[in-house]
Amino acid sequence: MHFRMKWLTGLLFLLVSSFNSLLAADNIPAAHLIADQIKQGLENQEDKYISALISGIEDQEKGIILSQDELGAYSLYVEKQRTFLAQKNLREAESWMAHLQSNEDVNSIIPLKLAYTLVKKGNGALLTRECGRVSVNYTIKKLRDHFPETAEKEKELDLTEIIPGLAHGMLSMHEGEIRTIYIHPELAYRTNNFDPNIALEATVELLQVFPTSVEIPSLREIPHFESPEVTQDELDRLQQTNHYVLGWKLWDHLRWGYKLFTKEDLISSLKKEPLQIAHSEYREEINKIHWKIYHQRIEDAYTTADIYFSHLPCQSDIKCLIPGYLYCKAQRLRETPVNKTFFRARTIVKDRESKILRKEQLETIKLDEAITGLKEGLPYLFPQESATLFIHPKLAYQNVDGPLGDTLLVIDIEVD
Repeated sequence: MHFRMKWLTGLLFLLVSSFNSLLAADNIPAAHLIADQIKQGLENQEDKYISALISGIEDQEKGIILSQDELGAYSLYVEKQRTFLAQKNLREAESWMAHLQSNEDVNSIIPLKLAYTLVKKGNGALLTRECGRVSVNYTIKKLRDHFPETAEKEKELDLTEIIPGLAHGMLSMHEGEIRTIYIHPELAYRTNNFDPNIALEATVELLQVFPTSVEIPSLREIPHFESPEVTQDELDRLQQTNHYVLGWKLWDHLRWGYKLFTKEDLISSLKKEPLQIAHSEYREEINKIHWKIYHQRIEDAYTTADIYFSHLPCQSDIKCLIPGYLYCKAQRLRETPVNKTFFRARTIVKDRESKILRKEQLETIKLDEAITGLKEGLPYLFPQESATLFIHPKLAYQNVDGPLGDTLLVIDIEVD
């Protein structure tokens, strides 16, 4: 009976806690939920990065267009961050190798590049350069790591196919011997792996040496390439630019949530402390908010398109092809559409405010695969004459994600 009461009490507590969490999520302002979701996705939440994010939101609201440098900020940041990490790892590797060299228990193979300590002697066959295959137990750790990066038992290795530091660090081992090998990044993966210029520590037990005709190649001089120095200040500036661009792009989507919150609401929430409840507890509420924002954007896009197209017939140089949905500005149009299945044309796709959505390109447009606006408009155009098609979203990329989706398209076009 006592156990049953404890079980019921525990169940009641869980139900009440779950209900309170859901209730809490329902009562949290939408701006605070969205701000918290944004913060959880940030690599760094320091004030200077939040300020950069907010600046991006404000500039997007003002209609400021991102420069090409800003658009490429993330790729440049990732590249510079990797270079910075490679520099840091290399300094640590060289300091580590220098410290090892001062240890009398460490045997140096190549000064400051390759060394080992003997863990256990072996009495079996000797591993020489003429022996290209072995069976080993081994573990490999990266510098600073407490747990192995990789480990194998009774693994057969072709010593011509593994990193040179490991192959040459094993030379002169006897079967049964165990040694720990210390490998400088120049004799390991250099900058080619996920953790660039990382030093390695390999503990190897040599089980068996196999006679083979393959010989381990000599260590050749490895060319050293100097990469431009990346400072912490430079990395910080790039990260701030990256947060600015992120804010700009976020508001390009979130601005359609104007019925749920204002820009000021969101900025105020971004400056507050994060919520104390787990993200999973209010994920459903956040999904509802984004669903409402998405559909508000679609609704506004179609309403704006309807208003825009209602004024086009008033312009004398614009001809109607489908009332309310498709118009064309051209010197002349065919009286009847030409019967063709495809057209070769040069196009530039813009929105109603002349923002370029797709750069100029020469393309072959197959009418059976084209959007309705092109399918209906192209056959009226004369070759070698410039024209502009105005296409309602219903005749364009309806219910499609991306910059062209559910958007009024203005296409500058010239048919070959």
